[in-house]
Amino acid sequence: MATELEQFGEIVKHMLWPDNNVRTEAEKQYEQIPLIKRSQLLFQLFLDTTVNVEPCDFILGIFITETFPLTLTAEDSKTTMLD
Repeated sequence: MATELEQFGEIVKHMLWPDNNVRTEAEKQYEQIPLIKRSQLLFQLFLDTTVNVEPCDFILGIFITETFPLTLTAEDSKTTMLD
């Protein structure tokens, strides 16, 4: 039987699938996982050295977006750290 991380890895892999039906189903499964648990699993999956590069970049992007949500206003986007 697959571990929780392996099952989660399959969901993430299917989120990258070219078939829209497979991708949509994976996204539904993904959204059903509580945010804290998703973040933990994403981080564990990112650290897994057996994951190939493309999903690894995808995983890191999702992890950052969900763990550190950032909302910028139009005014925020005009300023830089040097201002």
